[in-house]
Amino acid sequence: MGDKKQVALLLGAACLFIVLALSWNNLNRSGATINTESTVPRNTNMNWFKTLSNEIQGLSIPESIIKSEQGKLVIPHEDSTSLRKSVEFSLQNSYTSLAAYFQLQLAKKTNLANDWEMAGRYIYTYGVQMQDTNRRDFLMAEAIACFDEQLKSEPENKTATLYKGLALADKRETMMQAVPLLLNVVRSDSANILANYTLGMLAIESGQLDKALIRFEKLISLQPSNAEYHFQAGRICEMMGNKELAISYYSKCRDLSGDLQVQEQLDDIIKHLK
Repeated sequence: MGDKKQVALLLGAACLFIVLALSWNNLNRSGATINTESTVPRNTNMNWFKTLSNEIQGLSIPESIIKSEQGKLVIPHEDSTSLRKSVEFSLQNSYTSLAAYFQLQLAKKTNLANDWEMAGRYIYTYGVQMQDTNRRDFLMAEAIACFDEQLKSEPENKTATLYKGLALADKRETMMQAVPLLLNVVRSDSANILANYTLGMLAIESGQLDKALIRFEKLISLQPSNAEYHFQAGRICEMMGNKELAISYYSKCRDLSGDLQVQEQLDDIIKHLK
């Protein structure tokens, strides 16, 4: 997975990271208690029909594969072979939402750990692109349920643990449940980009700035040309009151960024700190 795609998955979109400077006061709070429960609140008013029905109408999809009918999604051929072909069809046509739904139905049919993993990953990838909060929360809960199914038979699976942690971290009410899962991942893979990044952002959110800085320093050591990591380290240092080190990180971020607007805003931040 490429570096840019990893960050996009983590944030849910290509993030203009300089905007985060506007919300520092909301992020610097006292430490939060870590809750290791894995229960995820479900939005009972949301379902797959409400999530997909409008999209299905706007796509060129044969009714022999799927159709919406009387408030339900109908799959005419639900055997595992047909479902796998429908997943392939959806992926070939970049229908992320349908690939997620068909893979979920396939996992329910086969109950194979790999099918549950792919369902969770497809749903998570679809979810992070979702702007509507209700639909996004529903999809994250569905992804978590898939990884829970996989972890029943493969409790040590680090990919399932990682993505379950990422999905939990997506919502404020469950984000701290992600911490022990992500820590489990980095204990066995200290260079895991997604886990380190998410732990760093959660540490900022909970006011644990020293831990956050360690995470972003680690990320910088792994990917020294990634401008956002330098930016995050800079804003952490600024919140900690270390203006000199903050300026150093911001300056490096400016040098690495190819966005003129970002460079100008960084110049203003650096000027303000001097």
